[in-house]
Amino acid sequence: MDWFRCSSYIQATAKAIVARQIDEHLAGVVALAASSDISATNLYLSGSLVRGEPSVVIDDDRPRLFSDVDLVAVTALPAEEHDRVRDLAEHANAREPAIETTVFVVAAANLHAVRSMFGRDLVSGLDDPILDSVSIVAPELPALGITERMENLVHQVGGVVYFDESGLLAGTGRHFRPTLAYHEHKLALDCLRCSTPTPEGEPARFSDALAWDPHPSGLHRDVVAELVASREVFTPGLPRSLDLATLVVGAITSILAGSHGSSVMDAVELVVDRYQGTTDVMNGYQLATLLVYLLPLVPVIDRASALDLLARTWHEMERDELVGAQDAVEQLANLDRSLIAEDGGLFAGALPLLREVRLDYYHHLGPHNFGARAFPSYGAAERAQ
Repeated sequence: MDWFRCSSYIQATAKAIVARQIDEHLAGVVALAASSDISATNLYLSGSLVRGEPSVVIDDDRPRLFSDVDLVAVTALPAEEHDRVRDLAEHANAREPAIETTVFVVAAANLHAVRSMFGRDLVSGLDDPILDSVSIVAPELPALGITERMENLVHQVGGVVYFDESGLLAGTGRHFRPTLAYHEHKLALDCLRCSTPTPEGEPARFSDALAWDPHPSGLHRDVVAELVASREVFTPGLPRSLDLATLVVGAITSILAGSHGSSVMDAVELVVDRYQGTTDVMNGYQLATLLVYLLPLVPVIDRASALDLLARTWHEMERDELVGAQDAVEQLANLDRSLIAEDGGLFAGALPLLREVRLDYYHHLGPHNFGARAFPSYGAAERAQ
């Protein structure tokens, strides 16, 4: 397989070296699966490898794979045996610590219901399993609408606004990487990907952004190219000419309104309109996360309607959907408005509580995207349009 078929900035020699690393690693994973006596399970690639655009990094003049190897196990095994399948990741990482391997498990019976960018990556690669031992029926390629694009954008915004190095070091930093700069780089890249129209029948690639000038987010192609190149051959930091906040605003207005060049206040108003009437934790978390990023960028006098909606959301949130964030939501509902509204300390009092809500959000989002447990109210704003 040509692992780099959609890459533009990686030299041929580096591609060849890293391709061998990938091939050898995947062969090792298959051997581990065989030695673990895992049956009735297919293994598929997901993420950047299935899209043909993995990242490399140059260490001491030698290229190596920088992207994670994201694997999805589609299994007919009963649920009580799924942990044994997930353990493949631990074994693979012990065997080759330099390559980060993840294994997500999807029940074969739920394959028809996978969704979002995760589901689209998976379904696009179902013709090329790396381990094939159970018969499946391939579903249609999942759609990528406003809900799915905002979901991915919110994931990266959350990495920036909730980043807490002390939490990471204490082992509570779920979904966090070691540095804030890394999260800002990921946010900029996914602003591109989430606001780029996806070609029919294809997964959503970062490299798709190169076809647009200007890009739907408002960036000129030279900046887009520099950003995509910094991902393909990983280079920390953002292009000097790139203002991250402007890019985030451009991505939000592009996704929600099909336009760019709007003000921060336009983005705030679009977010408020989208999440009006929210009472569930999934939409509530997304609303809060977007406002935590956007509201510090607007004058205090213009924050009132957004803060009012946020307060109503916490008060009216469905408590029976909460898993571990009940106390956090109660505290958010009763939080002194001055702790979140005053300039200079915006949301400082709320951030620890919102990190708790974040864990409940991912508790629901994972099974929803894997087709295991639907969350009916999520995406209702888009369906109502």
